Amino acid sequence: MTKIEIKNLDDLEIHPALKSQPRLSDDELLSWRKGMKRRGEAATPPIYITADHQIVDGRHRFWCAKKLGWKTIPAQVVADSEVYSIIFETLANRRHYTKGQLAYIVAPMLEEVFAEAKKRMLAGPSQTNFPTETPESIAASLGISYRVLAQAQEIHDYFESDKAKRTLTDRDEVTEKNVTLKEFFEPRILLVEDPEAPRTRAYGLGAVLAGIKQILTLEQRQGAGRPHGGGRPERVEKQLQLFDTALHAFENKFVYWQKWEPEARQAAIATLPPVIEKMPDDLLAEFSKAIKTELKRRDK
Repeated sequence: MTKIEIKNLDDLEIHPALKSQPRLSDDELLSWRKGMKRRGEAATPPIYITADHQIVDGRHRFWCAKKLGWKTIPAQVVADSEVYSIIFETLANRRHYTKGQLAYIVAPMLEEVFAEAKKRMLAGPSQTNFPTETPESIAASLGISYRVLAQAQEIHDYFESDKAKRTLTDRDEVTEKNVTLKEFFEPRILLVEDPEAPRTRAYGLGAVLAGIKQILTLEQRQGAGRPHGGGRPERVEKQLQLFDTALHAFENKFVYWQKWEPEARQAAIATLPPVIEKMPDDLLAEFSKAIKTELKRRDK
């Protein structure tokens, strides 16, 4: 068993792989601090760090300890070859993230994960059972589809390749000036959802990806002197987000399904055919593909 050591807080820093992950809210951190203060430093679960003092799990405990005025914290040193496995295992247990948020957080780490998996394979059997050999196994371990993970990677690619500043308006009519695609969309992807608070539903990756593509397409048409059909480019992403809102509103009703009697379920099912009949062919094909993929995943 790896020895637990006491480390100076001033010597520690957050691992780069964790810096893009959402933080808990101030209210949640307050609750953490109260619990840590009550238990005391000795009873605080150890954080996980690398040999060069980078935190790979336990950043919220680290922040709370600093806020409490502690000078040290229990820590456990992990091998460099286990860093991303630990991060992924932690993410897999964070059920407050949406599937889209998980995919978005994980996607930038894939290259490092595969390199880490290769090192472990060359070194011999690993102590961790978390699969990191393929994108598909990573997605399955996190409970998300490979399609969502691929969407997240594509969004990151757009963010990395396009640093242009724009004026964009979101679905709530909030306009931001002089922002990059990443500066505008990333906070909305990582929103912490609160049913009691307005404007806290995270943006879906599919809608974000469609919005980015539409923005770029309209800009290309304008640059070439071609008309864009009379639509307003700055509103396109809002229309896409409204579409995403409608789909999520439908998703949120699934919680009632198990509570309904068979007659109520049949009544709900009867409302589907008229909607499906009006779907454009390409959208219907995408729905069909997504349903087949999900059915196949559930059969495993």
